[in-house]
Amino acid sequence: DADGYAHSLQQLPDGSAFYVSHRIAELPLGLRWIARTGDEDAMGLVLPATAEHKGLAYAGRNDQLKWLQADEQVTLSMVVGWLDRSRADEVRTRIESIVAAK
Repeated sequence: DADGYAHSLQQLPDGSAFYVSHRIAELPLGLRWIARTGDEDAMGLVLPATAEHKGLAYAGRNDQLKWLQADEQVTLSMVVGWLDRSRADEVRTRIESIVAAK
């Protein structure tokens, strides 16, 4: 969006939704994790990240590694939560307008 945030929404059958928003400048990538096995039925809607899932060597070759010096600090901004149907519809409409503007 105009403030530099990415938005992800997983709307549920009842209209409520899980929501994740994160600053692209700090966490430029979003990974999706899905597990559907005999013992699992789970999903990570979006896992904001600095690197892909392809390992350390790949991240190094593709300038995805971020290092902190001793006593250095970093702030990573995210909003994560559940939205009721009304708020989920508002956020979905906002996301659709962002996508349509691209």
